[in-house]
Amino acid sequence: MKDSKRMPFKIVETKKEMDIFKEIWLSVCDEKTFESEEFHSKKTGIHFLFPNRDGEYVGTAEIGRYIPNDHSTVQYYYDFSKLHYIQESQEHVYEIDKVCIKPEYRSQGLLENMIYAFLFHHKLFQSKYYVSAIESIFYKALTRVYKIPLIQVEEEEKKKQQFNNFFLHPVHLNPSIYLNSLQNEGNAQININYLEEIINACRIGITRGE
Repeated sequence: MKDSKRMPFKIVETKKEMDIFKEIWLSVCDEKTFESEEFHSKKTGIHFLFPNRDGEYVGTAEIGRYIPNDHSTVQYYYDFSKLHYIQESQEHVYEIDKVCIKPEYRSQGLLENMIYAFLFHHKLFQSKYYVSAIESIFYKALTRVYKIPLIQVEEEEKKKQQFNNFFLHPVHLNPSIYLNSLQNEGNAQININYLEEIINACRIGITRGE
Protein backbone atom coordinates (compact mmCIF):
# COMPACT_ATOMS: atom_id res chain seq x y z
CA MET A 1 0.00 0.00 0.00
CA LYS A 2 1.17 3.51 -0.65
CA ASP A 3 2.22 5.88 2.10
CA SER A 4 -1.11 6.78 3.67
CA LYS A 5 0.36 9.98 5.16
CA ARG A 6 0.71 11.61 1.76
CA MET A 7 -2.24 12.35 -0.49
CA PRO A 8 -1.70 11.10 -4.05
CA PHE A 9 -3.20 14.28 -5.50
CA LYS A 10 -4.02 17.90 -4.71
CA ILE A 11 -7.28 19.51 -5.78
CA VAL A 12 -6.61 22.93 -7.29
CA GLU A 13 -8.04 25.66 -5.08
CA THR A 14 -5.99 28.80 -5.70
CA LYS A 15 -4.94 30.87 -8.71
CA LYS A 16 -1.31 29.93 -8.04
CA GLU A 17 -2.18 26.23 -8.17
CA MET A 18 -4.16 26.75 -11.37
CA ASP A 19 -1.18 28.56 -12.90
CA ILE A 20 0.99 25.53 -12.05
CA PHE A 21 -1.64 23.25 -13.60
CA LYS A 22 -1.67 25.25 -16.83
CA GLU A 23 2.13 25.43 -17.00
CA ILE A 24 2.48 21.65 -16.71
CA TRP A 25 -0.32 20.90 -19.17
CA LEU A 26 0.76 23.41 -21.81
CA SER A 27 4.40 22.24 -21.62
CA VAL A 28 3.28 18.67 -22.35
CA CYS A 29 1.04 19.97 -25.15
CA ASP A 30 4.15 21.50 -26.75
CA GLU A 31 6.07 18.26 -26.32
CA LYS A 32 3.38 16.09 -27.91
CA THR A 33 2.06 18.70 -30.38
CA PHE A 34 -1.35 18.66 -28.71
CA GLU A 35 -3.75 21.57 -29.12
CA SER A 36 -5.16 22.54 -25.74
CA GLU A 37 -8.90 22.89 -25.35
CA GLU A 38 -10.51 25.40 -23.01
CA PHE A 39 -10.27 24.81 -19.27
CA HIS A 40 -13.28 23.99 -17.14
CA SER A 41 -14.23 26.61 -14.57
CA LYS A 42 -14.68 25.82 -10.89
CA LYS A 43 -18.42 25.69 -11.54
CA THR A 44 -18.16 22.87 -14.08
CA GLY A 45 -14.99 20.98 -13.17
CA ILE A 46 -12.28 19.90 -10.76
CA HIS A 47 -8.56 20.12 -11.47
CA PHE A 48 -6.05 17.73 -9.92
CA LEU A 49 -2.31 18.21 -9.44
CA PHE A 50 -0.07 15.19 -8.86
CA PRO A 51 3.16 15.47 -6.83
CA ASN A 52 6.31 13.41 -7.26
CA ARG A 53 8.12 11.81 -4.30
CA ASP A 54 9.60 15.20 -3.37
CA GLY A 55 6.23 16.96 -3.36
CA GLU A 56 6.81 18.81 -6.65
CA TYR A 57 3.75 18.94 -8.91
CA VAL A 58 4.52 17.08 -12.12
CA GLY A 59 1.14 15.91 -13.45
CA THR A 60 -2.41 17.11 -14.12
CA ALA A 61 -5.95 15.89 -14.76
CA GLU A 62 -9.23 17.70 -15.28
CA ILE A 63 -12.68 16.19 -14.67
CA GLY A 64 -15.69 18.28 -15.62
CA ARG A 65 -19.36 18.04 -16.42
CA TYR A 66 -19.99 16.67 -19.89
CA ILE A 67 -22.06 19.38 -21.54
CA PRO A 68 -22.43 18.51 -25.25
CA ASN A 69 -21.86 21.34 -27.75
CA ASP A 70 -21.24 23.83 -24.99
CA HIS A 71 -18.27 23.64 -22.62
CA SER A 72 -17.20 20.11 -23.55
CA THR A 73 -13.49 19.55 -24.12
CA VAL A 74 -13.97 16.12 -25.76
CA GLN A 75 -16.97 16.78 -28.01
CA TYR A 76 -14.68 17.56 -30.96
CA TYR A 77 -13.41 13.98 -30.97
CA TYR A 78 -16.78 12.26 -30.67
CA ASP A 79 -20.38 13.20 -29.91
CA PHE A 80 -20.96 10.92 -26.92
CA SER A 81 -24.45 12.36 -26.46
CA LYS A 82 -25.55 10.16 -29.38
CA LEU A 83 -25.28 7.11 -27.10
CA HIS A 84 -28.65 6.46 -25.49
CA TYR A 85 -27.25 5.53 -22.07
CA ILE A 86 -25.23 8.77 -22.00
CA GLN A 87 -28.39 10.71 -22.86
CA GLU A 88 -30.34 8.98 -20.10
CA SER A 89 -27.66 9.75 -17.51
CA GLN A 90 -26.75 13.23 -18.74
CA GLU A 91 -26.74 14.84 -15.28
CA HIS A 92 -24.23 12.27 -14.05
CA VAL A 93 -21.79 12.15 -16.97
CA TYR A 94 -18.32 13.68 -16.70
CA GLU A 95 -15.44 14.12 -19.09
CA ILE A 96 -11.80 13.43 -18.28
CA ASP A 97 -9.25 15.63 -20.03
CA LYS A 98 -5.82 17.26 -19.68
CA VAL A 99 -4.26 14.14 -18.20
CA CYS A 100 -0.49 14.41 -18.38
CA ILE A 101 2.80 13.72 -16.59
CA LYS A 102 6.06 15.54 -17.23
CA PRO A 103 8.29 13.27 -19.35
CA GLU A 104 11.01 12.79 -16.75
CA TYR A 105 8.50 11.46 -14.20
CA ARG A 106 6.65 8.90 -16.31
CA SER A 107 6.78 5.22 -15.30
CA GLN A 108 7.07 6.18 -11.62
CA GLY A 109 3.61 5.17 -10.42
CA LEU A 110 1.88 8.50 -10.96
CA LEU A 111 -0.66 6.90 -13.27
CA GLU A 112 -1.94 4.96 -10.27
CA ASN A 113 -2.43 8.23 -8.40
CA MET A 114 -4.52 9.50 -11.32
CA ILE A 115 -6.73 6.42 -11.09
CA TYR A 116 -7.23 7.09 -7.38
CA ALA A 117 -8.25 10.67 -8.25
CA PHE A 118 -10.79 9.38 -10.79
CA LEU A 119 -12.25 6.89 -8.28
CA PHE A 120 -12.32 9.61 -5.62
CA HIS A 121 -14.31 11.82 -8.01
CA HIS A 122 -16.72 8.97 -8.70
CA LYS A 123 -17.31 8.43 -4.99
CA LEU A 124 -17.73 12.16 -4.39
CA PHE A 125 -20.20 12.83 -7.21
CA GLN A 126 -21.78 9.40 -7.70
CA SER A 127 -21.04 9.60 -11.42
CA LYS A 128 -22.54 7.09 -13.84
CA TYR A 129 -20.27 7.54 -16.86
CA TYR A 130 -17.02 9.17 -17.88
CA VAL A 131 -16.10 10.07 -21.45
CA SER A 132 -12.71 10.94 -22.85
CA ALA A 133 -10.37 10.91 -25.85
CA ILE A 134 -7.28 9.03 -24.72
CA GLU A 135 -3.83 8.89 -26.28
CA SER A 136 -3.02 5.43 -27.68
CA ILE A 137 -0.13 4.64 -25.29
CA PHE A 138 -2.19 5.76 -22.30
CA TYR A 139 -5.13 3.68 -23.53
CA LYS A 140 -3.01 0.52 -23.66
CA ALA A 141 -1.67 1.07 -20.13
CA LEU A 142 -5.13 1.60 -18.67
CA THR A 143 -6.70 -1.43 -20.35
CA ARG A 144 -3.81 -3.91 -20.20
CA VAL A 145 -2.03 -3.06 -16.96
CA TYR A 146 -4.84 -1.64 -14.82
CA LYS A 147 -7.66 -3.62 -16.46
CA ILE A 148 -9.94 -0.58 -16.68
CA PRO A 149 -12.96 -1.55 -18.83
CA LEU A 150 -12.81 1.35 -21.28
CA ILE A 151 -15.36 1.05 -24.08
CA GLN A 152 -14.47 2.40 -27.51
CA VAL A 153 -17.22 4.03 -29.52
CA GLU A 154 -18.94 1.75 -31.98
CA GLU A 155 -18.21 3.35 -35.32
CA GLU A 156 -15.13 1.76 -36.83
CA GLU A 157 -13.75 4.99 -38.23
CA LYS A 158 -13.89 6.60 -34.79
CA LYS A 159 -12.06 3.88 -32.83
CA LYS A 160 -8.72 5.55 -33.32
CA GLN A 161 -8.15 9.02 -34.71
CA GLN A 162 -4.83 10.43 -35.83
CA PHE A 163 -3.85 14.00 -34.97
CA ASN A 164 -0.41 15.13 -36.10
CA ASN A 165 1.91 12.38 -34.81
CA PHE A 166 -0.34 10.80 -32.17
CA PHE A 167 -3.53 8.73 -31.96
CA LEU A 168 -6.58 9.23 -29.75
CA HIS A 169 -9.24 6.71 -28.75
CA PRO A 170 -12.71 8.14 -27.96
CA VAL A 171 -13.88 6.01 -25.01
CA HIS A 172 -16.44 5.88 -22.24
CA LEU A 173 -16.47 4.11 -18.90
CA ASN A 174 -18.98 2.99 -16.30
CA PRO A 175 -17.01 3.54 -13.05
CA SER A 176 -19.25 1.22 -11.02
CA ILE A 177 -18.21 -1.73 -13.17
CA TYR A 178 -14.53 -0.97 -12.60
CA LEU A 179 -15.01 -0.44 -8.86
CA ASN A 180 -16.88 -3.73 -8.58
CA SER A 181 -14.07 -5.55 -10.35
CA LEU A 182 -11.55 -4.06 -7.91
CA GLN A 183 -13.65 -5.17 -4.97
CA ASN A 184 -14.31 -8.67 -6.29
CA GLU A 185 -11.15 -9.52 -8.19
CA GLY A 186 -8.56 -7.14 -6.75
CA ASN A 187 -5.70 -5.42 -8.55
CA ALA A 188 -1.99 -5.38 -7.74
CA GLN A 189 -1.73 -1.63 -8.36
CA ILE A 190 -5.03 -0.22 -7.03
CA ASN A 191 -5.96 -0.83 -3.40
CA ILE A 192 -9.57 -0.32 -2.27
CA ASN A 193 -8.56 0.22 1.36
CA TYR A 194 -6.16 2.97 0.32
CA LEU A 195 -8.96 4.59 -1.69
CA GLU A 196 -11.11 4.67 1.44
CA GLU A 197 -8.22 6.27 3.36
CA ILE A 198 -8.05 9.01 0.72
CA ILE A 199 -11.80 9.64 0.88
CA ASN A 200 -11.81 9.76 4.69
CA ALA A 201 -8.82 12.12 4.72
CA CYS A 202 -10.62 14.47 2.33
CA ARG A 203 -13.78 14.37 4.45
CA ILE A 204 -11.78 15.27 7.56
CA GLY A 205 -10.15 18.14 5.66
CA ILE A 206 -13.52 19.46 4.52
CA THR A 207 -14.88 19.25 8.10
CA ARG A 208 -11.89 21.21 9.39
CA GLY A 209 -12.16 23.72 6.56
CA GLU A 210 -8.74 22.80 5.18
